[in-house]
Amino acid sequence: MEIISPSAHTANGPLNLFRLPPSPPATVHGLCDSSTGGESDVTSPSCDVSESKPQGSRAYPLPPKPRRNKVLPEDLKTPDSHVERDPRLIRLTGIHPFNVEAPLSDLYNEGFLTTKDLHYVRNHGPVPRVDDAQVLDWEFTVEGMVETPLKLTLRDLIRDYEQATYPITLVCAGNRRKEQNVVRKTKGFSWGPAGLSTALWTGVALGDLLARAAPKRGARYVCFEGADKLPNGYYGTSVKLNWAMDPNRGIMVAHRMNGEALHPDHGKPLRIVIPGQIGGRSVKWLKRIVVSSSPSDNWYHIYDNRVLPTMITPEASASLPDVWKDERYAIYDLNTNSAICYPAHDEKVSLSEGPKTYNFRGYAYAGGGKRVTRLEVTLDQGKTWTLANITYPEDQYRLAPENEVLFGGRLDMSWREACFCWCFWDLDIPLSDLGDAKDVMIRAMDDSMMVQPRDMYWSVLGMMNNPWFRVVIHKDAGSLRFEHPTQPTIVPGGGWMERVKKEGGNLTNGFWGEKSPTEEDAATEPEAVKDICLINEKVTRQITIDELRKHDGEEQPWFVVNGQVYDGTKFLEGHPGGAASIIGGAGQNITEEFLAIHSENAKAMMPDYHIGSLDAQSLLQLINAAEPPSSPEANDLRPVFLQSKTWSKALLSRKRKISPDTKIFTFNLNHAAQTVGLPVGQHLMMRLRDPKTNEAILRAYTPISEGTDTGELHVLVKIYYDGPGWKGGRMTQALDELPVGQALVDFKGPVGKFEYRGKGLCALAGKGRRVRRFVMICAGSGVTPIFQVLRAVMKDEEDRTRCVVLDGNRVEGDILCRAELDALAALGGGGGGGNRDGDGDKCRLVYTLSRPEASWRGLKGRMDRALFEREVGRPVEGDNDTLVLVCGPEGMEKTCDLDKLHSDLPSAPCGKIADNLKTSTTPTGPLITTTTTMRQTLRLLARIKPAARFLEAGAPTGLTGVLTHASPRSTLIYLYSSTLEKLQAAPEHSLYRQSVEALTKHRLSLVEATQPAGYSEWAERAQKLVADHPDQFGALSSGHLDGSASVRVERDGKLFVVRHVLKPRDQRLREWDGEVDDGPNLEGTRTAEEMEQENQLHRERMELSLKKGVAWEPEPQLSAEQIEELETKIGAGLIEEVVEVAEGELKLVDTMLQAKVWESLEEQPNEGQWVYFERKA
Repeated sequence: MEIISPSAHTANGPLNLFRLPPSPPATVHGLCDSSTGGESDVTSPSCDVSESKPQGSRAYPLPPKPRRNKVLPEDLKTPDSHVERDPRLIRLTGIHPFNVEAPLSDLYNEGFLTTKDLHYVRNHGPVPRVDDAQVLDWEFTVEGMVETPLKLTLRDLIRDYEQATYPITLVCAGNRRKEQNVVRKTKGFSWGPAGLSTALWTGVALGDLLARAAPKRGARYVCFEGADKLPNGYYGTSVKLNWAMDPNRGIMVAHRMNGEALHPDHGKPLRIVIPGQIGGRSVKWLKRIVVSSSPSDNWYHIYDNRVLPTMITPEASASLPDVWKDERYAIYDLNTNSAICYPAHDEKVSLSEGPKTYNFRGYAYAGGGKRVTRLEVTLDQGKTWTLANITYPEDQYRLAPENEVLFGGRLDMSWREACFCWCFWDLDIPLSDLGDAKDVMIRAMDDSMMVQPRDMYWSVLGMMNNPWFRVVIHKDAGSLRFEHPTQPTIVPGGGWMERVKKEGGNLTNGFWGEKSPTEEDAATEPEAVKDICLINEKVTRQITIDELRKHDGEEQPWFVVNGQVYDGTKFLEGHPGGAASIIGGAGQNITEEFLAIHSENAKAMMPDYHIGSLDAQSLLQLINAAEPPSSPEANDLRPVFLQSKTWSKALLSRKRKISPDTKIFTFNLNHAAQTVGLPVGQHLMMRLRDPKTNEAILRAYTPISEGTDTGELHVLVKIYYDGPGWKGGRMTQALDELPVGQALVDFKGPVGKFEYRGKGLCALAGKGRRVRRFVMICAGSGVTPIFQVLRAVMKDEEDRTRCVVLDGNRVEGDILCRAELDALAALGGGGGGGNRDGDGDKCRLVYTLSRPEASWRGLKGRMDRALFEREVGRPVEGDNDTLVLVCGPEGMEKTCDLDKLHSDLPSAPCGKIADNLKTSTTPTGPLITTTTTMRQTLRLLARIKPAARFLEAGAPTGLTGVLTHASPRSTLIYLYSSTLEKLQAAPEHSLYRQSVEALTKHRLSLVEATQPAGYSEWAERAQKLVADHPDQFGALSSGHLDGSASVRVERDGKLFVVRHVLKPRDQRLREWDGEVDDGPNLEGTRTAEEMEQENQLHRERMELSLKKGVAWEPEPQLSAEQIEELETKIGAGLIEEVVEVAEGELKLVDTMLQAKVWESLEEQPNEGQWVYFERKA
């Protein structure tokens, strides 16, 4: 549709020559809340849109009519369950947080103004919930360096200040970032070219508010802070004060968008809108405006929205805090950018039918109020250019009558010279010219003559990407097909950049990955895929399908991964999951399940078992036979559901919620009489498809069903949801999203090394063993395999095996299967709180909570070795009849210290068979782990090398802004020791001293008890080194009479400690302190040769000092396992968080000592103050 104009011509010619995307006719909308709950009940000046009705003929576009949306199913289980959204939006960061852009064609087709339905969204976390009744009472402040601080409500803002309305295009700084991510991964997620939108915003000029608050002299910046609580505090940023005060900049405190109250995703009820700058400066859910003398120190202002120098890599950026804080790299004004919207990606145009030209069209924008003055198109990669037509719908608002009111605000555009919005361009290109071209590229230029660059400027955050926009032309039979550079995030189709990269093209060669004129004859190597090698390159044997099938049994089992054949015979006993895990895959192609479950360490072992590769014909036969179609008749007749070598499908029929994050999933077997077929103590494999990527996800679970149950299978699953700053469980969340009554899930089994056969008889890796007592230790959903074995023992009256069950959880609500466990314990004559298992008790059940409520009367504390010894007792010499079963987080098993308990009595081991009792695994863990895991311990410390023993210092931990500490043990010992020393100044009776001292001593003892390998030997060498060189190390302390001090010098990777005697300063020079020497600068009179001689002399003196110094050996550091164990014992998060808390506690001691917190707060009179008024009795 063409824009309606009062005149068919302007000074620049007929308007109808410039085609615009359609803008629907004027539509008046009431205030509609986009949260659940329907129509708004708010009645106030902000809701009065009567003045929005057309007053005569209008020349400017009005917003399209928005759709009636609803809360989408994927948002129901997130903190954004109150926000209604358009399903067309493309999610760029998964389900939550909500970061989206519209399909490019839909965005363009909607016209100059974008509805809230298709407006891009950038949320760092959950959307604050603000009910309609709270909107007008929403409070915000103007504070800081102002003469008159203000505290206002939205009602005050509407009533007391002039309202204005004008169009503004907002653009995310990451627009087109996907192109940078294809070249090299940045730290940002992948935006396509639709990270921009335009709307009519209504609100109050920020300058009006600041003028009333009256900034003080010296104020230079205005900081904004929103209400969105994030991992690193509330989102905030800043802009320069002079921009905020400048009416030409048009910075607005907005409360309406396209005539409606703000949508929750767009800042309901109040936000900042800054024209011409990146969207990251337009803070949503506004709560504070702070005038200051310096830029914002908000974490998100410093570590987001920057263009760092291109040579800084993501790895290097983690250790460059000063670079991040350099305001020269902060982004404010947008750069000049453009994109081709039509032809769309993968659009085809017939060469024989239809018009002989194609109308190319798209958008362009500039920043800082600049106007895009030209858009150029090239068909020969920049050798020649053609000017395109440009239209500026924004200019139509400038023609509106003076003081016209739109959506409750004066249409404040007639006087403005600045451009706040995108513009549109188009150009008709003959199909014959397109048929002769490889590609079409465009570039825009603004009124400062700044033109888009030819090549990309890559940076660590991938922001402000604006090279020429290139669309590749493919010649198909009788048609042309157009290929855009990328598609946003997960949208299939890729784009030419991903295609070229996969084909081995170098996207940074200056020719868009194509061969340059000098490379025409050079061979192109495909991009190397960095992966763990699973084969032995020396093995060349070809194996046929017949040979493979001879090894599909228990003896010499062979299996296939990626077409390569492996012999698992040598690993039958060593496999953590038992021989059945290998035998179950014998003679089969197990590529999918092997790669989905096994860790990098497990994959690295594969070359040792590689014996050859299947020939092509055999591999094809194996793949075709991998999933034989099973007839319904066969399933109906099969008495046992589980099969060790074949996946069996079961229908999800019910979900029952038993705690906030735990559900029982019920699956229907093939017929009512079919048994599960799972021996006691073993588990099964579950497989389903990731709904986002369609990749197979496999995990091991222990159902709560008995193996003899018929018709149904019940599996208890703890669901790990995504949260701020961490990713949840892929399997559990995918399982939770399956629709009841429709979804089929694959099962295979049984799997596991341990089996309980009844009456004290067990099988460990197929070998029988008799036990008289089980010690069962579990936590969380790790109770399910324990429950299986306990149920088998307790329900058999003839089974006299005794059981001690220790079940640890955080809070009482986390205790799973509690009623069932209590009932089983009652059958055994014991239960929680009974005496240690005596002759009359078949079962003793003990619960302990690490974070109990006040009403809890059971044991308190973590599952550790002390609890084990107290409740179970130490092993007795000659006691070979006790078996310990462990199922829970890895940290729990370490704190129980069962390995050490084992080593205490090597002749009478306390058997530990947690090898196969499990409820889940992770893709990064082995198929069957040595210690059963309810889940992998939530370990956010990222390891740069997966198989590394030590955590890499400075690597990301997974917590924003927190990096891996280089030496946590020595740091904590220093901090705790210093804290205890300072506490001596407080009275012993002080509760503050007693509490802090007790906790600090406890944690200090834990840290000191955890020693890295080789620490004792290092300490002896260090003590001897100090004793042998008292001069050097004596200088490390303060107050030496000889003025000596220590100098630490690092040279060639070694650390030297050098004694340095400080020369007393010439007292005669003191009288000149503070005065400026205006004499000649002798530095400039020295020759280069003299300066080099002086430098050489300095180097010789340094070498001489090092010879007299002592080489210091660095202290051994804790391994990753030791750090995780220490974290579990301390129980206060990551070790880096523990260090931060210890630093804060040390600083707090000084404050508490100064405040004398142990003294009474009651005001006491000075001695003798009231003596005169005292009456005698």
